[in-house]
Amino acid sequence: MASATDIINMALVKLGEKRITSQGYSNPTNERERLANEHYERLRDAELRKNRWNFAIKRAVLSADATAPTGDDYETRFALPSDFLRFIKIDETTDYQIENGFILCNVDDTLNIRYVFRVTVVNDMDMLFRDALAARMALEWCDRLTQKRAKRQELIGEYTAFMATAANVDAIENPSEALPEDDWITARL
Repeated sequence: MASATDIINMALVKLGEKRITSQGYSNPTNERERLANEHYERLRDAELRKNRWNFAIKRAVLSADATAPTGDDYETRFALPSDFLRFIKIDETTDYQIENGFILCNVDDTLNIRYVFRVTVVNDMDMLFRDALAARMALEWCDRLTQKRAKRQELIGEYTAFMATAANVDAIENPSEALPEDDWITARL
């Protein structure tokens, strides 16, 4: 069973550093442990937010908030889920605005949405995403742990390749989406 520590150790091995035994130290004793504590969750969430990863897409039915939004643009607001990282789609309407942790729109009672959520269980992550995340952490930590500019350049290439591969494989697993009809194109036909 994979863990956050496994991903962190993949990053440390890329840097030629010693492994750590667990993640989430209450009293880190070295720089590797401090970096793991400070950066793992932030980098994981940033990498999840970058793409519409299939393993990180969720649907939710939101209930209208009791407080109406201020202003004249929208009638209702819906609180974003606590694990929300990136918005994908609203089923009912195309006229909406995301502000301050809420979706503002003109839908009355409930709102069906799709979004990228915060995946915290490592086994729920795609294996290629885990590799890309490890490369991203190694890149982030390179200067503090190795001070080698050549190593940093190598890691930039490795991270870029991992992200491209992971995103391509992820995209292939989805059906193609029809583009919305555009007035300009319709007029030409």
